[in-house]
Amino acid sequence: MISKVKSVTLNGLDTYLVDIEVSFTTGYPGFTIVGLPDAVIQESRERIKTALKHVYSEIPIKKITVNLAPADLRKEGSYLDLPVAVGILEAAGIIGKIPENMAFIGELGLDGQIRGVSGAISLALGAKNLGIESLVLSEENAHEGAIVPEIKTYSFSNLNQLIEVFTGNLALDNFLAKKTIEEEIETSFDIDYSDVKGQERAKRAIVISAAGGHNILLMGPPGSGKSMLMKRFPTILPDLDDEESIIVTQIYSLIGEMKNRKSLIRKRPFRSPHHSISPAGLVGGGSPPRPGEMSLAHRGVLFLDEILEFRKDLIESLRQPLEDGKITISRASSSITFPAQFLLAACSNPCRCGYFKDRFNPCTCAISDIKKYRSKLSGPIRDRFDIMLEVPRLSNEELLEMKTGKTSEEMKNEVLKAKKFKLYRTKGNPKNNSELSPKEIKKYIILDDKAKRLLATAIDNHHFSARAYDKILKLSRTIADLNEEEIVNSQHLAEAISLRNIKWDPYE
Repeated sequence: MISKVKSVTLNGLDTYLVDIEVSFTTGYPGFTIVGLPDAVIQESRERIKTALKHVYSEIPIKKITVNLAPADLRKEGSYLDLPVAVGILEAAGIIGKIPENMAFIGELGLDGQIRGVSGAISLALGAKNLGIESLVLSEENAHEGAIVPEIKTYSFSNLNQLIEVFTGNLALDNFLAKKTIEEEIETSFDIDYSDVKGQERAKRAIVISAAGGHNILLMGPPGSGKSMLMKRFPTILPDLDDEESIIVTQIYSLIGEMKNRKSLIRKRPFRSPHHSISPAGLVGGGSPPRPGEMSLAHRGVLFLDEILEFRKDLIESLRQPLEDGKITISRASSSITFPAQFLLAACSNPCRCGYFKDRFNPCTCAISDIKKYRSKLSGPIRDRFDIMLEVPRLSNEELLEMKTGKTSEEMKNEVLKAKKFKLYRTKGNPKNNSELSPKEIKKYIILDDKAKRLLATAIDNHHFSARAYDKILKLSRTIADLNEEEIVNSQHLAEAISLRNIKWDPYE
């Protein structure tokens, strides 16, 4: 007899159906798994044999062959332990026939306990899309399966329970996971933009950045408040919509961050890696490949504090994700693509000592050293920032005399207002202004005559690249949205141009 049990496997966020075929044959007793299994699956033979002997001592002593179909697809991870064990139990005649549209996912302990796995939400969503009607998971992963609609999720704590159900001694519905999804608790932040005195222009730039999804770079001396401003970015970001929430939740499920959650992730990610991070940590990689900080920041913010302290190759690795919104990790046998559509927020000192052009402290760097320090940020990377703003340091007297500025709530309301107007103006197009294609730029960004003349003059004077030209148009469109105006006028355009005010060459 050959038994067939279904499961699913992951390749990045893509899910594939796996048919697990098990056969008992005469010959020297052994246990073989074929079908491109990785080392973890090969090791599972000992886990599965010991677990089955622990819960049922009458497994036939014969040659066991397990085929993981399709045979040309690489299978990785421990979540095939459970379906292989179920296939052996069915082939041995210990349990009845498994329903055709039921899939199994889980790791086994030596005592027959069914353990949770990472990526359960991605696996459950993929199983639903592949036509699977019911899914068996561990109790640890039950809440992740319950998040996915339109698929029945059953949860078991050990193999004994599963044997009792499929021998007819217990009802399967007794193990149905409850579809009770807890809403994410409203996050209360301990920080607020009202903590930052002054720097109202930088706050305005951050509002524009959040409203249109524009990449932003702040440069200034130590103590000017750059990091303080950036770290408050999450307090003004709107929640993820349903489609975004599912994708972000899948990414975090892959790294095991969803095991203690009972709801989809609704808050936009804010990732702030240290400058000593490895390429695999930032881009993604490993074996099996896992998402890096760029993917973990998908639909949120990737904040690089002191970006010029990062290695140049790490900074250059931002190019393709910022352009395409995804990362492809290539291996000899396959390639995996992770989403990476994030808002890049960065800040930096203007030079190594930090005091170039500072009002209060003299700079000790040679001009050649400043140029060398800034050369880490190449022209193509600088071109990918929509906003590049100098943040001056305020004197003690100015700080003491200043009143509290805008709060995070006020700034968030501005962001929400602009996004609402953008949806009205575009008749529901969900794209951020920063993501508009050339065709959409022509459709949605309409300049009045005075703005056109100003733009032509600015291009001649500043020698903007084609990418910078597009970014200024998109930036001015967001500024117009904040004012709830359908036509981009010269004031909107002038503010957009002024938000790219960093002179990169220290000789200028």
